Amino acid sequence: MNYFLISFLLGTFSADSLVLNDFGEKVILGMMAALFLVFLIFRRDKVVKTLALFCLGILAALFYFQFFVQKNSPEYISHYVGQEITLQGKIADYPQKDDKNTKLTLKINNIKGKILVFAPNFPEREYGEEIKVKGKLEEPPVFDEFSYRNYLKGKGIYATIRNPEIETLSGPDHRSIRFWLWRLKTQFEDTINKILPEPEAGLANGLLLGTKTGLSDTLMQIFIAVGIVHIIALSGYNVTIIARSLSSVFNRFLPQISFSLSIFAVWLFVLMVGASASIVRAAIMGTLLLLAQKIGRRRDITRIVLLTAFAMVLANPYILRYDSGFQLSFVATIAMLILVPIFTQKIKNWRLPKPAKEAGSATISAQLFVLPLLLLNFKKISLVSPLTNILILPFIPAAMFLVFFSGIFGMLFLPLGRVVGFIAFICLKYIILVSENFSRLSFASIDIKSKSLFWAIFYWALLYFLIRFIQKRTKKD
Repeated sequence: MNYFLISFLLGTFSADSLVLNDFGEKVILGMMAALFLVFLIFRRDKVVKTLALFCLGILAALFYFQFFVQKNSPEYISHYVGQEITLQGKIADYPQKDDKNTKLTLKINNIKGKILVFAPNFPEREYGEEIKVKGKLEEPPVFDEFSYRNYLKGKGIYATIRNPEIETLSGPDHRSIRFWLWRLKTQFEDTINKILPEPEAGLANGLLLGTKTGLSDTLMQIFIAVGIVHIIALSGYNVTIIARSLSSVFNRFLPQISFSLSIFAVWLFVLMVGASASIVRAAIMGTLLLLAQKIGRRRDITRIVLLTAFAMVLANPYILRYDSGFQLSFVATIAMLILVPIFTQKIKNWRLPKPAKEAGSATISAQLFVLPLLLLNFKKISLVSPLTNILILPFIPAAMFLVFFSGIFGMLFLPLGRVVGFIAFICLKYIILVSENFSRLSFASIDIKSKSLFWAIFYWALLYFLIRFIQKRTKKD
């Protein structure tokens, strides 16, 4: 099963460059049927069975991916790119507002594919509204160092409209749970902005909600230079840290129900901050880490992680290649499962506080695994990253907890939220000051121009064989 899941994910990752016609799809189906017969006939031959499953997974991914490819047909939104057009649909995701405009993700009626609408900030729009837009449909641009087109593909968006004429057809469905979650998220974010100044408020919202609109470009570049951008943007990495912290606390005081309480607390957090797609994915990965601690059998949890990634990719295959949040969540979770136990065993006799050893193990594990992703996405390698992560990581759970409770208390009684928010401000200020000071070092980071995936695959393969070697040596000892 694991070989099939891995090959399906590999096939999905490489499928974007292949568009099949009807004949090509029939050929793929025929090859899949032949491989399935080979699997049945040689099911007792481990080598042939494994090879058949691996090839079957790749072909299944190529075939399934075709259902999401935009084709030059009137039923697909890409067909209308370059045209002045009137479209009608619902706002399908939480509106993203900044100083210039509000970005609306619009799911078009009777047409496959979503569009991104750049609308004025006023009048304000709400999740679930049905609107009519009129304007020129454009293909998202590709810049020298960044493909906005591929970034939007990861969100299922294939075209944009800037400054269109907008007519409201109907308001949001007030019976929708997602609408009220969006309202809660908006109120929470507004409360944090009232309690904390900038840039601490932007960092707080990035940690808890995954929103980057409050972070200045300068501060974002600082975080990239010192190698902590994967921490400040909500991903499975953040929720994993929270999950592990909660589990440690509950294990000490309520060991019998610590697992259930940790799971409940993680998903309560998800609901309280709006349950957006990125937060839900992050919470799933955090839950898997708790499950791994509970089960204790690496083979079982590895299969669960692969099945989870498989299910997420079925919903939108593009996230595997173009959604950096999903990539960081998935890879960081794998790192926590595989490397943290090895490092913890190696340093268990070191004379350091337990939290410091846990933070060090988690930091080094995640850094080793996510390094290729950070290079591919941000084109930089941070030479100070190990040190800055060790200095900052222990404060992330405290910062997230304090920001969360300051927001909750602030929604009930703003002065009380400001009291808790002051302590949160100290943690956030510390993170920013450490990052700013290390970023000023002349050797803090090096620009990397290579965009090839080959070296990343080679790096992960080398890391895999190194881990296997260490595991075998550990068993012998």
